[in-house]
Amino acid sequence: MAVDQQLFARELKQWMVPVESKGGRPATADTISADALAAVRAILIEIEEASVYIAITASIASALHKGRAPALTFKHLTGYLPSSPDVYRRHIETALGAALSPHVILSLQAYHARLSYALRLTHAIVDAGPAPSQTIRTAEFETLEESWRHVCGTALAAISVTRELLASVRYSRPPVNNEHAEALLRSAKAGGQPCITGEGQMRMPPWAESRLHARKVTRVEAFVLLEEGATPVVIDNASRTGIGLSCISGLPPGMALTIALDTGTRLQGKVMWARGERAGVRLDVMLSADHPLLGGAHNNPGRSR
Repeated sequence: MAVDQQLFARELKQWMVPVESKGGRPATADTISADALAAVRAILIEIEEASVYIAITASIASALHKGRAPALTFKHLTGYLPSSPDVYRRHIETALGAALSPHVILSLQAYHARLSYALRLTHAIVDAGPAPSQTIRTAEFETLEESWRHVCGTALAAISVTRELLASVRYSRPPVNNEHAEALLRSAKAGGQPCITGEGQMRMPPWAESRLHARKVTRVEAFVLLEEGATPVVIDNASRTGIGLSCISGLPPGMALTIALDTGTRLQGKVMWARGERAGVRLDVMLSADHPLLGGAHNNPGRSR
């Protein structure tokens, strides 16, 4: 337990950046800059998109702790972890500089500290392998479940305060209320397992499948970087969370790989399935909504076929 506390204390130091006072009152709804509003909105969208994976991971952790799903393993945990919060890292300085209410800033920081701690704890337990005794394993599961329930709670709080802030701004487009995702978070926070079926299998809600995995059909040449060298592939389709590859074989499910685009961009991910010369890859970091592979207005991501 002491190690867990030290690990969380380290995350607090990293994510809970002191809010510097500029000697004035916090910014009001009508004095927040457009850049700050855009930063807060981008952070909110990232949290809401991660919320499905958070609820799934919390559900799996709860099922493992309670012994309700014997078919589930640690592999299922690592397969549905939320992506690294890169949007937050890019935009938090803008939010901090806007003199937003400490309540908003602290809610965002608490969520990211809890998320980072839960991610580190999950990887640490998985990497450690089998526990020396069932008692230790049960204690690990209990700590793991508790950590992800905390993430659910802080995610709900962060979503609430940021949506309230954006909705209060005059002429601002009200943020979309994702009631389905919030219902999953509330259930998982309370110790429920909303993403586990009665048979003990993992289940992603259909609405989440269609929202997170909507695919853009494309034909872009790229390379998969393997130990033996770079292998040419074709990206057939892409979504914010995954990429479909063709013209490549021999990629075992579970394999970590890097996809290199002609622009120099590198995308890390894990092979989820492979059949013949086709494979599906789940990305470690979610693509931005305007990424070139998704039809964004940037330069072409690679050579089109």
